Amino acid sequence: MISGHDGQEHTGSATVALVSRFKVGVGALALVELLAFVVGAGAGSPRWRIHDLGTLPAPFSADSEATAINARGVVIGWSRQGADSRAFVWRAGRMRALPSLGGETSAVAIADDGDIVGTGAVPRRSYGHATLWRYGRVIDLGTLGGSLSEALAVNNRGQVVGDSTTATRDKHAFLWQKGTMTDLGTLGGTQSAAVAINTHGDIVGYAQRSPYDPDHAVLWKNGTLHDLGPFGSKVKQAIAINSAGRILVSTFRPDMHAYLWQNGHSTKIWPRYTAARSMNNKGWIVGTALFRRKGPQIPFVWHADTMTALPTLAGPGPAWSGVYAINDRGWIVGRSYNNAGDRAVLWTPG
Repeated sequence: MISGHDGQEHTGSATVALVSRFKVGVGALALVELLAFVVGAGAGSPRWRIHDLGTLPAPFSADSEATAINARGVVIGWSRQGADSRAFVWRAGRMRALPSLGGETSAVAIADDGDIVGTGAVPRRSYGHATLWRYGRVIDLGTLGGSLSEALAVNNRGQVVGDSTTATRDKHAFLWQKGTMTDLGTLGGTQSAAVAINTHGDIVGYAQRSPYDPDHAVLWKNGTLHDLGPFGSKVKQAIAINSAGRILVSTFRPDMHAYLWQNGHSTKIWPRYTAARSMNNKGWIVGTALFRRKGPQIPFVWHADTMTALPTLAGPGPAWSGVYAINDRGWIVGRSYNNAGDRAVLWTPG
């Protein structure tokens, strides 16, 4: 059994979690989709347990979010009070703060060997730099010549990706390795960002073809930048890539959708308004689904063509949850609201 600081552990069926959110105002189409979602989470699907991981001690104890988890079950994220946050690492029931560059910190990705990346505020500045935590040390990764940068992903080879402003105030994707930050370029516009990297060094993210062009989902492979296609949308971003080269793409206009892309072929993941966030090496996908544009976010895990709703802390207040990452054991992290605020949570199958 795994529990957080307060020892809370919750189990819940998808049916209860969903029906309680949709007692009022569900249209005919949404109701059909809702029932299909409930059926998909029925017999034969794993039961999922949700664990409240708690917060850091005061003064960063108002809210918390878990953003990533590695193969060993080590969780990272941040805990905050107001606008001030501190990155944390959670292991075997204990949460501790990570060292800072002198200001607030946030952690967003962790490798299996324990490398953690995110953003740290630079002392006496109002901006942050891409940050690496390695062997207990905090390392400022610098920028591409501008003032801002953020690290968004790290693989098991110590390669870090993210984005940074340049000397001309454009935003470019970068790859950092062995102390050197390399500009990955754009599709011809002024903007790009590297969001994920797999064990082979393949990188995905988004870029623009011109200053006025919306985002395109892109892949950097063997030093070459590839546009992954239109996906029937104006705005699309590649957000995850696994060791098999499967790429998870999210689209945003006119509707939110999620797609799996591999070798030039894409498959849409049901239903509408699906905000996918992460994928493991087995192809399991997590995120949130909405059955109305402004409805509550239902956390889900998708595998074997089945979408299963995850339980929430189900406290009074807004019915919002977020799911951010999944490891190859099927452990999932994110946030869920209880009567005290948002809490970092861990979902485990079984």
